[in-house]
Amino acid sequence: QIRAAEIALDGVQREAVVGSRTTLDVLNAEQELLNARVTLVQALSSVVTASYNLAGAVGRLTARDLAVPVAQYDMEAYYNTVRSRWFGTGDYSQGGGRQQEVR
Repeated sequence: QIRAAEIALDGVQREAVVGSRTTLDVLNAEQELLNARVTLVQALSSVVTASYNLAGAVGRLTARDLAVPVAQYDMEAYYNTVRSRWFGTGDYSQGGGRQQEVR
């Protein structure tokens, strides 16, 4: 679509030089080219957004999968810390739960 709009714009510009097209025709052709380029950028944006949505839906949008350099949450260590508690009266997230470093 972009290539076709570029070819059309080139033709309209050449016709405008010899006087068979108006300035408005050239501006319309430029607008068509701009619209084609905007459509491409929107499509690329949609692809990226959809890929992140898919990664999140299948559980692949985690710090470990993305290789983010942060401390990983250890579910088992937290469970072992709070499993004998009947209800929470404090913050146990720092106490016995250990976090693993990402390398």
